[in-house]
Amino acid sequence: MKTNGLIIAMLGVGIIASLCMYRYAQSAQGENMRRAMMQKLQESNKWAEHLVEHTRQKAMEVGVGTADRISQKARDAAERMQRHMNAIAVE
Repeated sequence: MKTNGLIIAMLGVGIIASLCMYRYAQSAQGENMRRAMMQKLQESNKWAEHLVEHTRQKAMEVGVGTADRISQKARDAAERMQRHMNAIAVE
């Protein structure tokens, strides 16, 4: 029986807290707070977009550098193979 009373009391407190938050949200102070929160969210969204773009650029640079190194190693291997083939053909 005590548990049911406790649950009912908690529901009552929750309803009262929700009503107070709703009234605050409808007030001028609540509206100002909402606008400030939206502005901060937009700023953080711009920052996140900038971070994503920066990361994409860095990934492209690393990818190009890696591809260049692999290409250089392949060219070196091809040149060694060509020298080897020329040496065999001369003999």
